[in-house]
Amino acid sequence: MSDPLPAWIIAARAGDTQAFVRLVEACQAGIRAYLSARLSDRHAADDLAQNAFIISYRRLAEFRDGESFPAWVRGIAHNLLRNHLRSRQAQTPTQDAGSLSILDDQAERMADRHDEQRLVETLRSCLAKLPDDQRQLVHARYVSEQSIEELCKSVGCKHSAMTMMLHRVRMRLRACVNDHLTEAAP
Repeated sequence: MSDPLPAWIIAARAGDTQAFVRLVEACQAGIRAYLSARLSDRHAADDLAQNAFIISYRRLAEFRDGESFPAWVRGIAHNLLRNHLRSRQAQTPTQDAGSLSILDDQAERMADRHDEQRLVETLRSCLAKLPDDQRQLVHARYVSEQSIEELCKSVGCKHSAMTMMLHRVRMRLRACVNDHLTEAAP
């Protein structure tokens, strides 16, 4: 299966907000984990992650095709983190912002791989909890890459009904994944 991010980026640049939502959903766990590993305040990490995605949306035209979108957003998040730590250091001079922001690139890559692996394992667990018909629908659409029209023919429903079924399954999976990640969060 090919990487859907480039297509979503093109669609988001053309004004498709749902495509950008998919980009955020694909990257948010990694960005939040990156920030949470460097901040003790989870709410501040969530705020910085949200700001990173807002900035990335506003600057989407500046994103260079062929680069890693998650790495680009992580760079934005890193800059926001540095600014946050500087402002916090100005308020509390005893805080050593420098020691918090210095991490080896190898350690970052390992943390990212671990976050991605955890997310994939969580998604697999949530998929296993779906009823068979919904699990088969997800497999047909996202693994076998069948079009909506093909799914409509195989199931015997209208396009609007199929898109609603897929939407409901995605919402169910999203809720399950979020619940698992929230339970696992420190």
